Amino acid sequence: MAEILERAKANSGSFYHFFDSKEALLLAVLDAYLEGLDAAVIQPAFARCHDPIDRVFCDFGRLRERVLATGCRYGCPLAARARIDPEILPAHQRIAANFRN
Repeated sequence: MAEILERAKANSGSFYHFFDSKEALLLAVLDAYLEGLDAAVIQPAFARCHDPIDRVFCDFGRLRERVLATGCRYGCPLAARARIDPEILPAHQRIAANFRN
């Protein structure tokens, strides 16, 4: 949380004005990711590949490109989601929605 607040140049009071909890921030991030997923990942894969199996590899290829473009600085987004506390059921429901898409 400290790093997020520092990068946002905000204090904890400001954070809690917009988010009820850390979990609420996580859900907002997952919602934003889900909203952008279609345009950033799904549609480009559908445009380049017509076979459903090929689309999966196109998706993973784009993911790989993005991870490499950042110098692996942020790690793998799939692995990061896998480490989210399983007790945060709403988060896992959103993660499942991402994978369904």
